[in-house]
Amino acid sequence: LPNASPFAIALRRAERFGPFLAEEIEDLAPLLGHAARAVHIAARLDEAQGRSDSLCDGLTRLGYGVVGLSGEGCVLFANAAAEALARDGLRIAGGALFAASAKGQQALDRLIAATLALGDGATALPPRAVPLPRPSGRPPLLLHGLPVPAGPADLLGLLGARPRALLVAIEPDAARRLDEGLLREMYALSPGEARLAAAIATGATLREAARTFGIGEGTARVVLKAVFQKVGVARQAELVLRLGPL
Repeated sequence: LPNASPFAIALRRAERFGPFLAEEIEDLAPLLGHAARAVHIAARLDEAQGRSDSLCDGLTRLGYGVVGLSGEGCVLFANAAAEALARDGLRIAGGALFAASAKGQQALDRLIAATLALGDGATALPPRAVPLPRPSGRPPLLLHGLPVPAGPADLLGLLGARPRALLVAIEPDAARRLDEGLLREMYALSPGEARLAAAIATGATLREAARTFGIGEGTARVVLKAVFQKVGVARQAELVLRLGPL
């Protein structure tokens, strides 16, 4: 065990039995060592699971569907966004993923295989995103594969409890919002300027934004000019191109 292991194990017995004899302590020592190792393993499992949960939570907050896959390509978990998207174009059943068409299934299988291979140390280029056609006729669902490389002492992986790959499902026509706080920090915008810039950059017209924020169109135009000056652009189209990648 590492010298820095932050735990100890104590063993007590009833007073009527008296103190432990030397031979009893000698017999118990190996058992206590095994128990200490079990606690250490449990702590490492909990830490690794926490990192995995944090990654998935971050992707969930961005509105992305996340499906965790084992080394055999079986579904270990799916967040709520992935389950919602699975109703149209991507089905999860019996621990496996299914596309809505044979062509889509072939593309999905290739994506999973390529992503798992990267996690095993393959030197190939990362797989391209895969568009999955949907029965509803909506724009194809976009799937990205993220490998989760195994470490030298991958306890969760050995137990089959840690994903070896993540599939990230993106709804192309989902409404996206810019982080107004980020805009304020990057360009020193006021709260009102950041709010208007975020609305314009995500597709709202100046009139729509003014109506949404309860201000006159003339006032909105003055605020927008201030945004242009701070961001370093001259037109709304340039503002969209500048802020869109954010």
